This record gives sequence, structure tokens and C-alpha cells, in this order.
Amino acid sequence: MGSDMVGSDRIDEEWGGGLGGMVLGKAAKALERDICDRCLGRLFARSGYGLTNEERGRSVRIVLALVAEALDDRIAPRSHQLMGKLPVHSTTVGVLDEPSDAPEDDPEWNTIGGGTPSPPWEEPSVLGEGCWLCHDLFDHVDELSELVKEKASGIEFSSFLIGCRVDPGTSSRENMLWKDVDPTSAEPLKEEVNREVGKILDNLWSDREVEKGNPEVTFILDPLFKQVDVQIRPLFIGGRYRKLVRGIPQTRWPCHTCRGKGCPRCDGKGSLYETSVEQLIGPTIMEAAKGKNYKLHGMGREDVDVLTLGSGRPFILEISSPGVRGLDLDDLFSKIDDRSGGKVEVLEPRWTDRKEIPDLKSRDVKKRYFARVVFSEKVDEEKLKYGISLLAEGPIKQRTPERVSHRRADLVRERSLHEVDARLLDDGRGEVTVLADGGLYIKELLHGDEGRTQPSLASILDLKIEVESLTVLDVLDRKE
Repeated sequence: MGSDMVGSDRIDEEWGGGLGGMVLGKAAKALERDICDRCLGRLFARSGYGLTNEERGRSVRIVLALVAEALDDRIAPRSHQLMGKLPVHSTTVGVLDEPSDAPEDDPEWNTIGGGTPSPPWEEPSVLGEGCWLCHDLFDHVDELSELVKEKASGIEFSSFLIGCRVDPGTSSRENMLWKDVDPTSAEPLKEEVNREVGKILDNLWSDREVEKGNPEVTFILDPLFKQVDVQIRPLFIGGRYRKLVRGIPQTRWPCHTCRGKGCPRCDGKGSLYETSVEQLIGPTIMEAAKGKNYKLHGMGREDVDVLTLGSGRPFILEISSPGVRGLDLDDLFSKIDDRSGGKVEVLEPRWTDRKEIPDLKSRDVKKRYFARVVFSEKVDEEKLKYGISLLAEGPIKQRTPERVSHRRADLVRERSLHEVDARLLDDGRGEVTVLADGGLYIKELLHGDEGRTQPSLASILDLKIEVESLTVLDVLDRKE
């Protein structure tokens, strides 16, 4: 056996190459660098049930010390660097003479007083020094916990989670150690930081619980710079809105020319419309929740000049970074009705979550519409009724309307009508009521959009039709 075998190889060989030798050999390899008990124990974190990483690392270090002492006279001289990091050299258990072949002027070989060897972890640590890997980070978990407490002040929440952003230097050292040692049950440093800080706060906040799945607040630690970022789970509030006046879009409509900064096109307002359904609903709830912003997700959209009546259109309002979560939704919806000045009414308040938004957007629904139309020439009522009935006999093929083609894909969609009715007014105008698949463009169904909708009422009657007004009478959600 060669005399230059390093300590980690020698220990593995002497142990017989079994599991014990593998563990101690890996530990000896790790201790070629000056790491603390926590960082050593974290290499074997999935082993030793009920132990902390610090206890695990200390135990491995002690066993390794006993084995190394037994092999001391047979290990190559350079392995004494390893011996200097083991707990056998302590004034409390009897001091050994410094080996004659100990490396001279080796910074990793510490002495106290008259040349008494002392392992590096028994030396007082200075912040930024100490453990080669973590730089004694775990001596500061109480300080990190205090930073989290300060950030949590003023935020209402019942569940939380601790996260950690490890600096590139520490991450690089950990990767280097893992590559050299090849641990089979290691735990990343940031997981232990998260757990240790989390335990302190869990004990402190008896009315709050740690939740890994979907916490209301996540605190992201940056141990190197001693900073904490806060991520607050948004609030999601569902309901239905009725739009009672025309000329209001569903959501905020910033001016595309100036992108909200103000220009001649938008009269300096930054928006093409004074308000929207979103702006009439969002601020009241955002202010109560002490949030930072709001966004309305609607089940489909309606044109600016369309009314939405009946039971209203389903929507979900998202409030970002809320400081308050305990809201009285009935009271808030009542305030929205009062503040909107008769423009909007909101119904059926309820709590929901982000998972419902895709379903809200894609749910298969039917919508009932009422339209008032003007004909280019006189129409007989029986002919009108017959013409509208023909539309319900087969699918309607619609190419993306010209008016929205600049923002939507140019496709041909097939939709159907389920109920139709029409009547002629005394002044020659007509009234049409239809129950249609969601996604059917009703204006184009009536006037034809220069042939892009086939068939249309205009093509069947062989005349031009102008849609004077359109109203959504009901949005029929099949899940209700």
C-alpha cells in the first residue's frame, strides 16, 4: 500500500470498503476543507433519523476522529491536516504533543498558547470567516429572523414560507464540495437556512403556519446582504357585473400612441376612455386590501357600446400584494355600486383563486343578446322572421371581423344559434333576440361584415343592415 495515500482513502480502505467506510471516507474528504458541523452533517442529511445536521456532523466527526487516531501512525504525513480538524485535540480530554511531521506555517493548523493544537472550529469566528462553505451563516439565523419579522409588520396573513437566495460564491463552493465528495444523501444549504429560520418564526407566530403548497406570504432571504424580499399571494375575488351604460370598455384601454403618457390623440389623459368596468370595480377593493394594483379577468368581452344586463357577466378581480386579506365582500360590492354612479352593478361576491381564471376564460357558455337594427329598405315582418329562423338551421361560419383583425388571429370559426326571434317596429326598425354560442360575433351575424360571416341576416334578406344597439341579456354559465 503506497505511503502517500491520503487520509480519506486510507480510512475507507482500513474500514473495509463497506457503508461505514464510504461515510467516513466522504467525511474525511470533506474535512480536507475547513467546514463546520452543519455543513458536514448536511452531506448526510437523509441519514440518521431525528438528528439535526449539526448533531449529525458532530457525530460523524467524532467517529472519524476515533478511526483516524487508531490509524495515526500509519497515515501519510499530509493527512495530519485532517487530524487537526478532528475533536480529539482538546484541552478538556488531554493534549497530544504536536506531531513531528505536522506541516510548518500551515494556516489550517491552529495552535493555542505554547504550541497546543486546536481544531479551527474552536477558534472564535469573525463574520465572513470561519466555515469555508457557509462562512458561519447559521450563527446569524436569529438576525435573519428579525429581518423577516420587520418585513412582516403591517401584513395580514395566516400562512407563510421561507425561501433563500444563495449568493453565487456560496453556491459555487457547495457545488465544488459535492463534486469532490459525491454525497448520496445531501441537502442544499438553502434548505437548511429555510428550515432553521422557519422554525424560529413558526414558534414565534402561534397564529400562523408554515405552508409549502400555496402560502399567503413568502419571505425570500438574501443572507449575504442581509436582505429580505416579500412575495404576497394575490387576492382573487369572483362575482358578476352588470354594465348599465354604453361607452365603457371592460378593462383599462391605454392610448396606443403615447402608451399612457398623454398625447393629442387621447387629450393628454393617457387613456382612450374616461373609465372602464375594471376601473369602476378595482380601486375600491384594492384600497380596502391595501394592495398595489388590480386586474379584471372577464368571461369573454363585450364592445364598448354594449350593455350587459340580466344576471351579469362573470369576472374575477385580482389584487396584487395585498396587506389586508380579511375583507367584507358584501360591503365592498355595495360600495362599488354606490361609487359607480349607476354605471356598474356587481353581484354574487365570493372568494376564489388563480386556478379558476383559465376555466373562466375557456368555459363553454351561451349568451342571450337583444339587438335593434335599421334596414336599408322596407322589410316585411314575416320575411324577417323567416330569415332569422334560417340562421338557426346550420352553423355560422365567421372569419375574424375586420374591426378586430388587427389584434386577433385571422381564423374562420363555426358557431351556432339555439334560439331566435324577431319583430318589426312601427317605424320600420327591427328587434332581434338570439341565444348563441359564446364567441359568436352578433353584430357581424346581422350585418354580414362584407361577406366575412356566412350566412348573415343581411345576406338572407339581401339588403344592408345597421346595428343600432346591442345588449347582452344574459350569460348562461353551464356550471351554474
